[in-house]
Amino acid sequence: ELIPRGGLPVIVGGPEIADAAKAICDSLGGDVLDLTGKTDFEQLVAVCAGAQCFLGNDSGTSHVAGACGVPTVLVTAFAHRSLASHHASPKRSHPVGPWVTVLQPEHQMLPCTTECLADHVHCIEQVTVDEFVDTLRNLLEISGRNKPVPQVPERVQ
Repeated sequence: ELIPRGGLPVIVGGPEIADAAKAICDSLGGDVLDLTGKTDFEQLVAVCAGAQCFLGNDSGTSHVAGACGVPTVLVTAFAHRSLASHHASPKRSHPVGPWVTVLQPEHQMLPCTTECLADHVHCIEQVTVDEFVDTLRNLLEISGRNKPVPQVPERVQ
């Protein structure tokens, strides 16, 4: 969606996600900037602040991106119908910012009850790619960032 319009995917995270980052880079092909394990917190904030949008899971980085005013789409496995009082509930703790949307499954699937208990992630599969793309398009439109221009802060290049 964004790559043909000049967007440059940037992958951030700790070194523990290097294998997943490589798989994402390989699946995207072309230009991808993989910064996993290569930024400190200050640099991460600079990368987020310079981003056209942030797409990711419920992580500290999603909170930073939201706080930077970046259109942020967060996907969580925590279902709408789960306990709002649970420590992982996005109703309790979610990124704050002008253009933040949390996508989550409608309900937990067995064996999960109040939290993920499965051997593999499956509840999150209720969130569709179309739902994700439509949400991103809407956020980019209302935020005025619907024409991305790739910019990478010089400090992390």
